[in-house]
Amino acid sequence: MDDPTAAFGAAVSCVIPVGALRGGGVDDGPVDHRRTKGASASSGPRGEMAESVCHNGFRRPVTFITAPLHPRARDGLSSAAVDEVVLQNSQVNLRLNEIQLLLSEKRTSLSALQAGIALLALPLSVVSFLVATSSLYAILEILWLLAPLLAMCIVLVGLGSYLVIRAILRIQGYDRKIKTIEESDVVVRDLLDID
Repeated sequence: MDDPTAAFGAAVSCVIPVGALRGGGVDDGPVDHRRTKGASASSGPRGEMAESVCHNGFRRPVTFITAPLHPRARDGLSSAAVDEVVLQNSQVNLRLNEIQLLLSEKRTSLSALQAGIALLALPLSVVSFLVATSSLYAILEILWLLAPLLAMCIVLVGLGSYLVIRAILRIQGYDRKIKTIEESDVVVRDLLDID
């Protein structure tokens, strides 16, 4: 079994001020924060009591223990090795976050592509309706209604074409950026390599 002093040495420094133990809407029975005969109370950075003993009629006394400020090396790793692992993990997380950002931008472009296709479909359906019912009217008699309608259809076709072309170009750009990140990082390449 592990030595308890080694476990306490590896813990992060934690000084519990007496004021934090009181209040907060918690009813934990009578608490005595005075000095007791076997427990020495040490002062924290602002003069608070760092060790206290809680007495309750039903529970054993609980002692709050402070840990040293600088933990020892854990799992056989030195401080520099731990720093290297943290740095490597943060770089991998940064790469994954970059890819998530690019994929969210790609989803936005796909939504713009969908809107552009819808804008292209609307004038086509209007024109096909006009062609299907052309035997019921004379074009020259309703030209004053047909001209603004066809002008609006041309504007919708132009806007839809612009959205579709812009979305396709952006999607290709995001794919190129993702491919660049994938080629530069082995972990990301393993994640994204599906084929």
